[in-house]
Amino acid sequence: MNLTVGQELYWVGAQSYSKNQPVTVTKVGRKWATLSNSYRIDIHTHIADGGSYSSPGSCYPNEAAYVAEQLANAAFSKLKNSMGWAPRDGVKIRDIYEAARLLGLPLEAA
Repeated sequence: MNLTVGQELYWVGAQSYSKNQPVTVTKVGRKWATLSNSYRIDIHTHIADGGSYSSPGSCYPNEAAYVAEQLANAAFSKLKNSMGWAPRDGVKIRDIYEAARLLGLPLEAA
Protein backbone atom coordinates (compact mmCIF):
# COMPACT_ATOMS: atom_id res chain seq x y z
CA MET A 1 0.00 0.00 0.00
CA ASN A 2 1.53 3.31 -1.08
CA LEU A 3 1.02 6.00 1.53
CA THR A 4 -0.01 9.55 0.64
CA VAL A 5 -0.36 12.73 2.66
CA GLY A 6 -3.93 13.03 3.93
CA GLN A 7 -4.57 9.29 3.78
CA GLU A 8 -6.46 7.87 6.75
CA LEU A 9 -5.13 4.71 8.43
CA TYR A 10 -6.16 2.71 11.49
CA TRP A 11 -3.66 2.93 14.38
CA VAL A 12 -3.34 -0.09 16.69
CA GLY A 13 -1.27 0.52 19.81
CA ALA A 14 1.03 -2.23 21.09
CA GLN A 15 0.14 -1.69 24.76
CA SER A 16 -3.21 -2.63 26.28
CA TYR A 17 -3.74 0.95 27.47
CA SER A 18 -3.18 2.33 23.96
CA LYS A 19 -6.26 3.52 22.12
CA ASN A 20 -6.88 2.13 18.64
CA GLN A 21 -7.99 5.00 16.45
CA PRO A 22 -8.00 6.50 12.96
CA VAL A 23 -4.92 8.58 12.14
CA THR A 24 -3.91 10.66 9.14
CA VAL A 25 -0.62 10.56 7.23
CA THR A 26 0.91 14.04 7.52
CA LYS A 27 4.25 13.49 5.75
CA VAL A 28 5.76 10.76 3.56
CA GLY A 29 9.50 10.30 3.14
CA ARG A 30 11.71 7.63 1.58
CA LYS A 31 11.65 5.38 4.69
CA TRP A 32 9.12 6.83 7.14
CA ALA A 33 5.64 8.33 7.11
CA THR A 34 4.64 10.70 9.92
CA LEU A 35 1.17 10.37 11.42
CA SER A 36 -1.24 12.80 13.05
CA ASN A 37 -0.55 11.11 16.43
CA SER A 38 3.14 12.16 16.11
CA TYR A 39 4.44 8.63 15.53
CA ARG A 40 6.23 7.61 12.37
CA ILE A 41 5.74 4.30 10.59
CA ASP A 42 7.89 2.39 8.14
CA ILE A 43 6.35 3.01 4.71
CA HIS A 44 6.57 -0.70 3.81
CA THR A 45 5.70 -2.57 7.02
CA HIS A 46 3.52 0.15 8.63
CA ILE A 47 5.15 -0.61 12.00
CA ALA A 48 5.85 2.41 14.19
CA ASP A 49 9.37 3.42 15.13
CA GLY A 50 10.07 2.77 18.77
CA GLY A 51 13.61 4.08 18.70
CA SER A 52 15.67 1.89 21.01
CA TYR A 53 12.47 0.49 22.55
CA SER A 54 9.82 -1.85 21.17
CA SER A 55 7.40 -0.49 18.60
CA PRO A 56 4.50 1.48 20.10
CA GLY A 57 2.08 0.20 17.44
CA SER A 58 1.28 -0.24 13.78
CA CYS A 59 -1.20 0.82 11.14
CA TYR A 60 -3.73 -0.95 8.96
CA PRO A 61 -5.54 0.38 5.90
CA ASN A 62 -8.75 0.52 7.96
CA GLU A 63 -10.41 -1.00 11.03
CA ALA A 64 -12.01 -3.78 8.95
CA ALA A 65 -8.56 -4.98 7.79
CA TYR A 66 -7.37 -5.08 11.41
CA VAL A 67 -10.47 -7.01 12.55
CA ALA A 68 -10.11 -9.47 9.63
CA GLU A 69 -6.49 -10.16 10.59
CA GLN A 70 -7.44 -10.71 14.23
CA LEU A 71 -10.23 -13.13 13.25
CA ALA A 72 -7.89 -15.06 10.94
CA ASN A 73 -5.24 -15.29 13.69
CA ALA A 74 -7.81 -16.52 16.22
CA ALA A 75 -9.21 -19.12 13.79
CA PHE A 76 -5.72 -20.36 12.91
CA SER A 77 -4.83 -20.61 16.60
CA LYS A 78 -7.94 -22.72 17.22
CA LEU A 79 -7.10 -24.93 14.24
CA LYS A 80 -3.50 -25.38 15.39
CA ASN A 81 -4.53 -26.18 18.97
CA SER A 82 -7.14 -28.71 17.88
CA MET A 83 -4.80 -30.66 15.58
CA GLY A 84 -3.06 -32.74 18.24
CA TRP A 85 0.24 -34.54 17.69
CA ALA A 86 -0.84 -37.25 15.23
CA PRO A 87 -3.41 -37.62 12.45
CA ARG A 88 -6.83 -38.70 13.58
CA ASP A 89 -8.15 -42.10 12.55
CA GLY A 90 -9.28 -42.16 8.95
CA VAL A 91 -7.25 -39.16 7.79
CA LYS A 92 -5.61 -39.96 4.46
CA ILE A 93 -2.21 -38.67 3.39
CA ARG A 94 -3.77 -36.94 0.36
CA ASP A 95 -6.04 -35.02 2.74
CA ILE A 96 -3.05 -33.80 4.71
CA TYR A 97 -1.30 -32.63 1.54
CA GLU A 98 -4.48 -30.94 0.32
CA ALA A 99 -4.87 -29.09 3.64
CA ALA A 100 -1.23 -27.99 3.46
CA ARG A 101 -1.74 -26.76 -0.11
CA LEU A 102 -4.84 -24.79 0.86
CA LEU A 103 -3.00 -23.19 3.78
CA GLY A 104 0.04 -22.37 1.63
CA LEU A 105 2.35 -24.59 3.67
CA PRO A 106 5.55 -25.90 2.03
CA LEU A 107 4.89 -29.64 2.38
CA GLU A 108 6.51 -31.82 -0.26
CA ALA A 109 4.86 -35.03 -1.38
CA ALA A 110 6.47 -38.17 -0.07
